[in-house]
Amino acid sequence: MKRVMMILCALLIFIPSVGYAHTHLESSNPEDGTILNENVEEIVLRFDTPIEKLSTMTLTRDGENIELQTQTVTNNSLIGKVSNPLENGKYQVDWKIVGEDGHVIEDRISFEVNIEKVATEEAEEAEEPVVPAEEENKNTQGETETITSTPLFFILFIVLLFMIGTALLLFLRKRKNG
Repeated sequence: MKRVMMILCALLIFIPSVGYAHTHLESSNPEDGTILNENVEEIVLRFDTPIEKLSTMTLTRDGENIELQTQTVTNNSLIGKVSNPLENGKYQVDWKIVGEDGHVIEDRISFEVNIEKVATEEAEEAEEPVVPAEEENKNTQGETETITSTPLFFILFIVLLFMIGTALLLFLRKRKNG
């Protein structure tokens, strides 16, 4: 009985710290899924904890590597300066970071560049449809909801584990006494 109780206590203490041990992407600029109508000068990835200097990113377009001028790690950000203006097309940023806990984490974001080329200055002054920030960020809002709902799921999982453990203890105690 004491052994079961000790195992349950250890699980309840240990599991929450494991769940929050890894570093997660907090935000990016450009945001994942965004269609840009202006030049990209740098790519900024922000994480929820500090990251190690070994962290890197690669920028590709249609599988072709696009050279970044510099890559800098500052506290919880990985910043890549773009050498030349990006052509219209779909881009992917593959990142690989080492969190402060020592775990290597890899993922990617993608975005699209769609800058209209204008022949004359008069055409530049013509009205261009402006995409409101709310519409532009619709895709990322869905991700934010997913990220924030993950801890809620984890908490519900812990509560469920606790309830199962308590029921098991009560069952064992009743069985021993009865």
